[in-house]
Amino acid sequence: AAAAAPPPPPRPWTRAVGPMVAKPAATVSFPSDDESTGQVTIAWRGAAHDDHATRLAFSLLWDYLSDAPTSPLQLALVECDDPIASEVYAPGDVFRVGYEQLWFDGVDTERLDEVEARFDAAIARVLADDLDLARLQTCVTRRRRRYLAAMDDAPADALVDRCIKHFLYEERADPAAESAKLAARVDTLGLLSRLSAEPASFWRALIETYLARPAPRATVL
Repeated sequence: AAAAAPPPPPRPWTRAVGPMVAKPAATVSFPSDDESTGQVTIAWRGAAHDDHATRLAFSLLWDYLSDAPTSPLQLALVECDDPIASEVYAPGDVFRVGYEQLWFDGVDTERLDEVEARFDAAIARVLADDLDLARLQTCVTRRRRRYLAAMDDAPADALVDRCIKHFLYEERADPAAESAKLAARVDTLGLLSRLSAEPASFWRALIETYLARPAPRATVL
């Protein structure tokens, strides 16, 4: 008798991602033309691929915290009397689950281990003070303007990554449900309108849940 057909392989990139486990900071040495400075990276687990509102909110929050010389992290860590870094910026991406990163460039080698404590102190000050909702609104307005410009100049470039991630990670359902999920994924203007109406408590909760201790993180010096 013919052998039974093997079961179909599991769909790639759909396995559940386990929770992040906090670990001590790791130090990685690498050769450089200038060994007087180094980099520090702090990373956190972000929102799931289909939590579009939280992912966009986090992107706007990084704009608020670090995108301008007058932003809180820049004032606390770069544009101050005792700068710990020459630049602070926040890249990130999403696969099945997203991640958030904060990079500190141009840190004096002997001060690398000071960065995480300085960051925690800066975040504590942000939470202790009232968030500047007017400035957050400015971040939303600027993001909307950039999005409309990108859609006008190269709409395919602005949308293709979201369509690919939808294909890779979204649960398969009936066509109508899948179409609705894809529409939600690309509805940036609708999400920006919703986020522009969020109160300060929403943004504060985002910081407390993801960035402030004891939220698990990974730090690399």
